[in-house]
Amino acid sequence: MKMDSNSEADDIEMRQKLFSTVVVSHFLEKISKYKNTLRKMGVHVGDLENRLSANVPTSQSFDENMEMVLNVYSASPSKYNAFWRVGNTLSSAHLFHWIYRLVQKTKATRILHHLDGVSHESIQEVLQEVCKEIVTAYEYQLFMLAGQGEIILLAQHVVLCMLTHLNSQDAHFSPGDLIQALLEACLRIVRTNS
Repeated sequence: MKMDSNSEADDIEMRQKLFSTVVVSHFLEKISKYKNTLRKMGVHVGDLENRLSANVPTSQSFDENMEMVLNVYSASPSKYNAFWRVGNTLSSAHLFHWIYRLVQKTKATRILHHLDGVSHESIQEVLQEVCKEIVTAYEYQLFMLAGQGEIILLAQHVVLCMLTHLNSQDAHFSPGDLIQALLEACLRIVRTNS
């Protein structure tokens, strides 16, 4: 019996570590991806706080945010007009690609704004604290998952829920807010499945 309980305890600990490791690494990968997206579009991440604080009102609609991104970060309208035109017609493919890039830029800007000024170590500490709370509260459910693949998928979903939360205007990068956002996401899933 003691061998079984030791192996179960080891399995639980391994699952918890795997979950935490995947959450932290996947979150950092996503943040790196957003920074690279902005760099490719000509936005220097170090200037993000100064540019945002000077141009973002405290409560803004999506339209105002899009206008802010266009005015602050984008090239002149004449460059975009030239980009959209293929021959004498307006290219819908170029237009949709431009809109897609604009949405990417807006999302990356919103998320990175909440992380601006937070050190890499502090990000990891906050994520570890969130993971510790989640694996403690849902230890049994984590143990009941079929294997490592499901644990990895769950951890990636947790990261997506946190990033969705950080994409909102009133989000804060703190353990309490991230845990609350995760619980609200779980409740939404349960309500839609009922």
